[in-house]
Amino acid sequence: MQNQHFFKQLTTIFYALMAGQIFFALLAHYLVGQPGYEGDRSYFQILQFIALAWLLGGGLAAQFIYRKNLQRAKQLKSIEEKAKIYTRATIIRSALLESVTLYLLIAYFITADPVFIIMGLLSIMFFLLYRPTKTRIESELNLTKKEKESLFDHKV
Repeated sequence: MQNQHFFKQLTTIFYALMAGQIFFALLAHYLVGQPGYEGDRSYFQILQFIALAWLLGGGLAAQFIYRKNLQRAKQLKSIEEKAKIYTRATIIRSALLESVTLYLLIAYFITADPVFIIMGLLSIMFFLLYRPTKTRIESELNLTKKEKESLFDHKV
């Protein structure tokens, strides 16, 4: 990975994952809104139980894996290696959080119960809180002035 493109690549991946969630939410809402579509409420309780477990488990796993990778990245001397591990950690966290949202939207599509799309939309908003920013990256990796210049290709 070239340092100059690090931030652009990271934000592109993030927004692509975000767009997929939004697109799927719109598609599910459109399909559920079609005349005659009623969904199957017989699965509501089990889907709700799994949703709560997935929310908790997926969220905790995402944070745990992210923090472990972040600790490893901070110990490295090479900015290239720090960037690679940070990118990997961000992608893994984003994918785990996205899986929660997609599950909720699939549950909505199956049951047509609005509780799942509401939870899905809240999950998308939560996902947005983890948007990579230069300030966040600098802070989380404890970057030096030289590392910031190298990583973001600007003078600090």
